Formats: sequence, structure tokens, C-alpha cells
Amino acid sequence: VDHLEDLCQQERTASEEATKNLQELLSATRRLCAKYAIAWSTEEPCLNMLEGIEESLSRAQNAADEKEKERKVLQQQMTQLKEEVDFLRGAKFEADDRCQQLQVELQQAKNSVSAQALQLESQFRDSQMQHQQAVDQAKGEADACQRRAKLAEGQLQTAQATADHFSAKY
Repeated sequence: VDHLEDLCQQERTASEEATKNLQELLSATRRLCAKYAIAWSTEEPCLNMLEGIEESLSRAQNAADEKEKERKVLQQQMTQLKEEVDFLRGAKFEADDRCQQLQVELQQAKNSVSAQALQLESQFRDSQMQHQQAVDQAKGEADACQRRAKLAEGQLQTAQATADHFSAKY
């Protein structure tokens, strides 16, 4: 677009220079004709030359006008493209910002999950240890109960023997 604008500007400048040169030539030709008393008529070759110059001047002006219209259209397209670029840059910035936010949230979630996993592992070990202690305590109590039961059984046998002995004696 910039290149086309530069070309359009160069053509407009060249056309303006050509127009200026033709106008100067026309003016100089008229002065010369007036200075040397050359009549202006349709039969004179000078007039035909002037008509050709005026036609060329008109064509050059029309070409310059067309190039100006093209330049304006290109300028409008360039403005639209710049607006679109600005919009897309803003959208990219927002998307990048959102991406960074999501990465932070993801890292926070990973950290939270890791912390919860460590906490659950700690709770599990504590629970295992408590259960093991409860099992050990229950075994100890069961062993103590078995010893008391054996002792009581021994005492029962002794008491039974004593009772049998007293019953046989009396």
C-alpha cells in the first residue's frame, strides 16, 4: 500500500509538472504570437498546436484526477487495514493475557493438588499408625485376657480339686 501510494504521488507530481510545463508553454506561445502579431485562427498551425497542447493538458489533468481518486481509495483501504491491525493486536494482547492467567491458574491448581496429595498421604500414614497401635493394643489386651483366663482356669481347677477334696472329706 505504501509503495502504491508512493507511485501515485510520483505520478501526480509528474502530471502536475507536465500540466505546469504545458501551461507555461501555452502562455509562452501566446506571448510569442502576440509579440510577433501572429493571428489566432483555426487555419493557423499555431492554433492547432495550441489545441493539441490544451488537449494534452486536459488529458494530463484527467489522468491526475484519476490517480488522485485511486490514491484516496488506497488511503481508505490503508486506514481500514491499520484499524484491523490495531484490533487484531488488541485481541492478541487480550488472548496472551488470558493465556498467562490460565497458566497461573493451572500452576495454582497443580500446587493445590500436590498439597492435598501430601496432606492425604500424611493422614493415611497417621491413620495406619493409629490402626496399627489399636491392633497392637488389642493384641496386648487379648494376650492379657488369655493369661488371666489361664490363670483363672488354673485357679478354677485348684478350687475344684479343693472342693472335691472337701466334699469327699465331709
